[in-house]
Amino acid sequence: DVPFCVVNKYARVQGIGEKIRKIECDWKFPILLVKPEQGVSTPEAFVTWHALDPLHPNLDILEKALIYQDLPFYVTHMGNALQPAAFQLVPALEALKADMEAFELYVMMTGSGSTMMGFGSKENLMQAQKELAKKYPFVKIVTVG
Repeated sequence: DVPFCVVNKYARVQGIGEKIRKIECDWKFPILLVKPEQGVSTPEAFVTWHALDPLHPNLDILEKALIYQDLPFYVTHMGNALQPAAFQLVPALEALKADMEAFELYVMMTGSGSTMMGFGSKENLMQAQKELAKKYPFVKIVTVG
């Protein structure tokens, strides 16, 4: 996560975070962040991840979706390799994902968890924020980009 904070732009990061290539893109879009009470232990998530068949999103496709600013294409091709491990460790995350999907959002976990992010129309994000704030301690719409 640190390389993205240093670059402060869209980028592809490789290796152990030392190889950073900026992606020329000025696209901005809103997402909904929802964090439940319970967190995910990052070391436990990685131990669990090693025992699973991890997801490997096609980063070339995702980069093109960013450049062409195609949100539906972008969200259907992105993924988080640690999400299955986190869901195994904290089953309540699946319920949170379902709660967010009820608002017609595409939902994915951030980083090693437990915050979930939802992508969709501004109207759906705002309705989800209003309703989910009644159930979860942190619910906020932020702008990516």
